[in-house]
Parts: sequence; C-alpha cells; structure tokens
Amino acid sequence: MGFIPFDQYQREVNERYYSEKGAKIYDDFATFAHGNGKLAQSDARGFYERARKLEGELRVCEFGVGNGFFARAFLDELKRIDLGKKTDVSERTVYSLVDFSEKMIDDARKNLAGYNVETVLSDSLEFNPGKKFHYARANELLSDLPSKLLFAKGDEVFELGFEGEDMASRRYSGKAEGIHELPEGYLFPLNIGAMEFIWNLEDVVAPGGYADIFDYGFRDSGEAFEWERPAWNDGVSRWYGEQVTVDVNFFHLKKTFPKITVEPQKEYTENALGEKLFQVELKERMCYLGRGELSMLGEELGEEGYPEEFASGEFEEESDFWHARVSF
Repeated sequence: MGFIPFDQYQREVNERYYSEKGAKIYDDFATFAHGNGKLAQSDARGFYERARKLEGELRVCEFGVGNGFFARAFLDELKRIDLGKKTDVSERTVYSLVDFSEKMIDDARKNLAGYNVETVLSDSLEFNPGKKFHYARANELLSDLPSKLLFAKGDEVFELGFEGEDMASRRYSGKAEGIHELPEGYLFPLNIGAMEFIWNLEDVVAPGGYADIFDYGFRDSGEAFEWERPAWNDGVSRWYGEQVTVDVNFFHLKKTFPKITVEPQKEYTENALGEKLFQVELKERMCYLGRGELSMLGEELGEEGYPEEFASGEFEEESDFWHARVSF
C-alpha cells in the first residue's frame, strides 16, 4: 500500500466520523461551545461592541456547527444586550452555520428553529461565501483538520504515517519553522489544514472584521521541556470516539502568521465577562464557573472528582485551551 502520511489518514477518519455521527459527537467528547454558554456570551459581547457602530446587515459565520448550542447562546446574549441598551444589533445579525456534514447541519438547524440563521453545506477549507462576514469563529475545528506529525533527528526532519496498520516514518523535505526548538525526537504538529484555513479567512472576513479561533494545543516551544518524550508524543494526538485530533501548534502558527494574537481561552473569557472563572468538566460538559457557582455546585463537583479546595476557589487546574484572533 505504500506510505500514508498522518494528515491523509486524519482527513479520511474525521470526514467519515462527522458525516455519520452528527450531534451524537457529544457522546464521545465535551467542548466549551457545548458548555454553559459563557464562551458564547463572551463572543457576543465583543461582537456587539463592534457591530453597534456599523450600519445595515451584520454577518456572522461559524465553522463547525456542533449541535447549534453555541449559535443559540450567542444570539440570545445579543438580544439580551439589545433589550437593555435599546439597540437593534440582534435584529440586523444574520448567523451562518458552515459544515461539511449534512447530518451536523440538520441537527443544528432543528435546535435553532425560530432563530435568524442560514446553513451552508461546505468544507471549511473550500468555503466561498461570495459576500464577506464581519465576524467569523471556529471552536475546536483546527485540531480536527489534517496535520502532519514531524520530529527532528539531528539536522534531518521526519514525518509519521502508516504502512498498512503499522506506524512508519520517512524524511520530510518541507518547511517546519521552529521544529529544532523542540528537543530531538519530540513530535512537532504541523497543522497544514489550520494554516490553509487561516489563509482562506482573507476571502471570508470583510476589511475591519475579525476571526476568533478557540482550540487546544501549545503556545510556546518551552512547554515540551516540561514533559518526558513518551508522554509528550502520546499526548500530541489522540482519539475521541472514532475521530482523531492533533494539538494545535500555536507556536508555529504565530511564526507563520505574525498578525495572530494568542492568549489563554479562560483569560479571554474572564476579561469579556469581568469575573474570575474556573474551568470544569461537569455532567460531560466543559464549562467556566464563577466563584458563586463553584460554591453552589460543590456537591456535584465532588461527585465529579474535584477536591474541596477546587470548590472553594483555592485551587485551579492548568489549561491548554487557547484563543487566537486574526484581524483584517
């Protein structure tokens, strides 16, 4: 069969998974977009501050629609703000949902009945909107797009793949800026699908608009030095149910796209909502909770395995979720 690069393998697996699974993906993993709505509220508040200064129709695009929960929470927050400020941003906003999976689109459409949304059946890397958007966003999409897994050995670079069912490697002759800043033999994700997605954003987002990307991975090459090589390599790619994801190498993306800014996702959400937040996985949902909510949910958090110190707000878990912004 010959050598199959990891990116080709990942593309084939994930296209099959999302096409068949639909909203049942949440049986396999949790995301913040499907959490308790705080991330959606954060995005809505930022969008409102820009959109209220504009006239006419306002266009928002979400890539990878999930079950529509995020879009609903976003639009609900816009409407809430409008009611308080007596503005009409929510009425002028058209929200587009873009996904290559017809099953995902259908499930999201059912959950958004009565909302001003339009659906577009398209691969995120092939999307051609015609009319550009004021705001685009993607949640845990880049980690699902095809990625190469590279490692350095001396001055040479190799990529992982498969020969039949066995892992294999071959020399890689392409560019991978920054790979030699990782220790030798440590896997270096080259998120080629993510790079293509960001390049294409220029055809999607209008001048003066912006895009928000939320995903997990690493921002600095120094993070690799905190791990033994087997643990680092095992954690860079992983299976959730029947899909395969790869950490987003924000370290490399920043070198490739100097205009990108990257910050912790929790920090972004805290700044937008103006409160201290704690990251939890509760009832199979990834959520941000304030101190008061921690106290109220102490018993449930204990049942999920969180220590008492966490419920009291005295302890925080480290997070590898990041927010990247691209402005145009």
